[in-house]
Amino acid sequence: MRPSLLILLIIILISCSRNIPFDKNKWNETDEFFYKYRKQMINDLVNNHFNSRMDRKEIIELLGEPEEKVKIESDNDFKYLIFEDYGWDIDPVETAHLIIVFDKDSTIKKILMKKWKHHQDENFKELNIK
Repeated sequence: MRPSLLILLIIILISCSRNIPFDKNKWNETDEFFYKYRKQMINDLVNNHFNSRMDRKEIIELLGEPEEKVKIESDNDFKYLIFEDYGWDIDPVETAHLIIVFDKDSTIKKILMKKWKHHQDENFKELNIK
């Protein structure tokens, strides 16, 4: 492989995986079926836009209605799809969801990243918030 082609390939790979600042307008932007920017915005969203005093109403104002309300610790925890990968199949082979768990007073208790890959167990990782 020529050096210039290798450099171009490396640049493309790096730019595809980079983090970008959270943008409320881009959060829900799709290219027909998939969210275009959510995966790249997660770090900035969690580190700079969430805080432990936020309640359900503030989360909805920031991110919009959740795709699903789930029961992790309360009956109304929020679940937002971050990405889905179908590979070459009609069924997903990998997914990631942002799950917001609330206290009894409706404030954020914790933030989880739920990842799933085909033939693997679900993986939950707690994300730190201020």
